[in-house]
Amino acid sequence: METTKKGVLLLILASCLWLSHAVKVDPQNNTIGSESGEVFYGYELTGLQQNKNEIQGNLSLKAPFLYYLKSENSLYASLQFKVSLLRKDELTILIKPTGSKRYHLPNRAPYPNDKARLVYNKTLDYDVLIESENYFSLTIQRKSTKEVIFTTKGEPLIFSHDLIMFTTLIPSKIIFGLGERNYKMKLDDGIYTIFTADKPGKIQTGEKGGQTYGHQPFYLCREQSGMFHAVLVRTTSPMDIELKFPKLTFNLIRGFIEVKLFLGEKDPENLLQEYHTYLGGWNLNSFWTFGFQQSRFGYHKLSDLVGVYDSFSARNLPLDVLWTDIDYMEDYRIFTVDEKRYPVDAFRKFLNESGLKYILIIDPGVAIDEYEGYNEAEKRNVLLKDANGDNFVGKVWPGWTSFVDWLHPNSSNYWTNMLLKLHMKIPYDGIWLDMNEVSNFCDGPCRDDMIEEVYLQMPDEDAKSSNNKTAPVPLKKGKRRLKDIKHLKKAQAETKTRTVAYVPGGGKTIDDKAIAHDAVHYGGIKEIDFHPLHAYYMCKVTNNFLQLNLGHKFPFILTRSTIFGTNKYASHWSGDNDARWQWLKLSISHMVTFNMFGIPFVGSDICGFLHDTSEGLCARWMQLGSLYPFSRNHNDMNAKAQEPYALGRTVLRASLNSLRLRYSILKHYYTKFIAQRGRGTIVKPLFFNFPNDEETFKDNVLDTQFMIGKELMAAPIVEPGVTERKIYFPAGSWFALPSNFKTSVNVQNGTYVEFKCSMEAEPPLFLRGGYLILQNKVPLDRTFKTSDLDNNMILKAALKKTQNGYSAKGEFAAVSNYSSDDEIYSSCVESQCMVKILAEVSVVNNKAVLDLTFTPVSGKPMQGVVFNIEEVVLLGLPIKNTVIASSFNYGSILNDALPDDGFRLKNRRFAVNVPMKKRFDLFDSIRIE
Repeated sequence: METTKKGVLLLILASCLWLSHAVKVDPQNNTIGSESGEVFYGYELTGLQQNKNEIQGNLSLKAPFLYYLKSENSLYASLQFKVSLLRKDELTILIKPTGSKRYHLPNRAPYPNDKARLVYNKTLDYDVLIESENYFSLTIQRKSTKEVIFTTKGEPLIFSHDLIMFTTLIPSKIIFGLGERNYKMKLDDGIYTIFTADKPGKIQTGEKGGQTYGHQPFYLCREQSGMFHAVLVRTTSPMDIELKFPKLTFNLIRGFIEVKLFLGEKDPENLLQEYHTYLGGWNLNSFWTFGFQQSRFGYHKLSDLVGVYDSFSARNLPLDVLWTDIDYMEDYRIFTVDEKRYPVDAFRKFLNESGLKYILIIDPGVAIDEYEGYNEAEKRNVLLKDANGDNFVGKVWPGWTSFVDWLHPNSSNYWTNMLLKLHMKIPYDGIWLDMNEVSNFCDGPCRDDMIEEVYLQMPDEDAKSSNNKTAPVPLKKGKRRLKDIKHLKKAQAETKTRTVAYVPGGGKTIDDKAIAHDAVHYGGIKEIDFHPLHAYYMCKVTNNFLQLNLGHKFPFILTRSTIFGTNKYASHWSGDNDARWQWLKLSISHMVTFNMFGIPFVGSDICGFLHDTSEGLCARWMQLGSLYPFSRNHNDMNAKAQEPYALGRTVLRASLNSLRLRYSILKHYYTKFIAQRGRGTIVKPLFFNFPNDEETFKDNVLDTQFMIGKELMAAPIVEPGVTERKIYFPAGSWFALPSNFKTSVNVQNGTYVEFKCSMEAEPPLFLRGGYLILQNKVPLDRTFKTSDLDNNMILKAALKKTQNGYSAKGEFAAVSNYSSDDEIYSSCVESQCMVKILAEVSVVNNKAVLDLTFTPVSGKPMQGVVFNIEEVVLLGLPIKNTVIASSFNYGSILNDALPDDGFRLKNRRFAVNVPMKKRFDLFDSIRIE
């Protein structure tokens, strides 16, 4: 045994007993499995060096063959490995071919990298064990519990040109992540593909090929001790990951093996904060983005948008943002506006008079046509090349298209100039980046025999306004002009074999509905290596444009495709979901999982994008969707209209009640994002706050309940034909925010309680004992926006028993104008605007008193009055033999729908100066139980 530094053990064993283990390959199906009694692929250690921060070594191939799967897929004879000991709870493992020029994601900016992660520690939370005589293996063990959290021991290591396979053993079945996919939160045994792809309406079934838009090879795992660790496989390679407990096998086809490990405690929040810091932190959005938003693929003309706004206003529905899909474009060509259907002067006037924010869509495909978008791209030579050096030709909505090569030095200037010209026509407030996996309607390059007339779905001129229709939008077919693509036939005259030794996802071709894997980016980088970075660069360049050219303090970008690191530049939604009950439920796990990935501003298309929704489904979805961080109703032109007013009374009432609840807590919601300062989760599973409660790890809780911060727990109804559900309440006291539910639960141990929730009500939402929030009063007689929310607040405290009485704590962002990006940026980003609030009820001289303390997190006084407390509501205060203080007024318990232990303190409006402490006499004679 050799000790290189305290806490790092290198075990070089003279002899090892290895399990008889082999790899069985079925070349026809490209599947890999294990059987005993056959051959073993591995490497032996031939050299080792170490210093205080690194362990390095050389490996030599020890295998029965020099190739794998196919004779042309040779194995690398020599590898190098390095273990970087970055922090006491963080390390990186890197294994790569010796002297190889294979592409691997560079360990430098702008990508997440280790450059700022190295902090030397004399002690570490983990041991590194290296064993070699017969075969090399590497094990990471948690020092405090001796539990193995990562190991390759006893498993094959295959490193060939077209396939890399390695296996680790996970300590428990409680594992989350490995996205993107539509699936329940906790992963079961199965094969999980990661390969960004345009897969609308796709649900993971446990078979390969169940992935969707994002590249998130990250997982969070609970150990037997209850502690958590997280792993990021830092690569852009497509992959299949097979989970067959306890084995977790990664099958990559490109790059190196780079594995980052983060060790945490029983509450995984701190661990995820460190992971998000490594990623560069997530972006904060403007307050208006938290308002309700309405969109549709099928708003074909400006009058449709005007009609939507008028319909919201007529029914007093809140609305902050309107969106347009590709309908606003001329022949679906990006950077254009069809000014016949969307006259720009009238459009600008409408946006100015309505006060609405507006977001438009931009796709990555540049139409091959005689227009400025394509001509400028050709002039600047910024288009992606095919294997022959010509502009790559694909096909999306406008027909034949090419794609921007984001690695070309002229690409950002081209993109910026085109976006700026578009903004001069229509002053949009944010940008929606769609189809950026990248999606291609051909499998790889479009062939010469695919040349055909391209028809667009464009509306009849006399089509009725789409906002009130309940049938598919009438369409007509219009012929598209096509530019002669001279090189297309030459490039595809010969049938090329476009195969690799292993195809993640099990498809027939690696180019399925994608850019050809052998397309070439600037600098010679192949598309197969760059594939998931299209969205990353698209978001990065667009974010820079909004900041530098339009002066946005908080650029808002919604992207369909993501990769680790996208969180710095954009937010995300779950893509093209389906108007089915299963998708309603799956949206919870998607939302929570992306909080883990580091993109907390997330949501799903409310009421479903594809197919016709139903009244019951849409009502329940409006309830749940009102609690998404990103709350938007959006659907397809071929489905019936589903705006909150379009489906009848039930959906309208559910929308009104749910959105009013949302807006009442919206400043609290926004405060949670500000307080996190770009790190950690906002929406989270219950076990984050109750890590010792085993019930919170069960699927029925994980997939149907969630928490917003530490204070609020949501339990929406996600099943058809149901008006009540069992809600799991962890130990403690809980108080319903909506007034039409049973109002409080107090349990010594976690238990299930039956709650009713009508189709027209707000979603079940509960305030946790020991916490308080500030709420706005929301007007009922008019439509409104986030900018209409004033700073007159209701302080609602769910009290918890303490040694000296009862207390509740909370926090609030103390700014005068939440709608001012300048104030939020200067006060909350460049400085510290958070205020800690403490409510304490105690007995002083036999009188009950309430003390409210407001303390700035910065420790410095805040100038001026920034908000007022109009009412104080105390929940969870059991009182007997009470004489009311003669100078104090409080609300009737029955009239104000409060629980038996609830009190409303009225007519005591006061301005908050920070810091301050304010005392109220509650009762002249009191007995507090």
